[in-house]
Amino acid sequence: MKKEYEMIFVIKPIEKKQFEKVIQKIENIITENGDDIKVTERWGKKNIAYPINGFNEGLYTFIVFQAETETIKKLEKVINHTDEVIQHMIIRREMESSKQLYHLK
Repeated sequence: MKKEYEMIFVIKPIEKKQFEKVIQKIENIITENGDDIKVTERWGKKNIAYPINGFNEGLYTFIVFQAETETIKKLEKVINHTDEVIQHMIIRREMESSKQLYHLK
């Protein structure tokens, strides 16, 4: 059964083209398994509260999606082996609260 998740990840400062490739790679993992992306927001470059791997700023992206547990496992594995991603978090959301927050149908 698909559950709803939110994911935020921070990419080290790189060129816009590379940034988009990383986002596309992550989105493809979600969609190639038949799961659905509801929202992708590129928040852009922001300062980080504390240095991560020597970086004081990063490129932030936020994604809301519905997926099976297997997709989450695959996402974690790929993100952990993607050098450009310096931090990430995936949390499961309650479906109703997400619908209200993102005005999803």
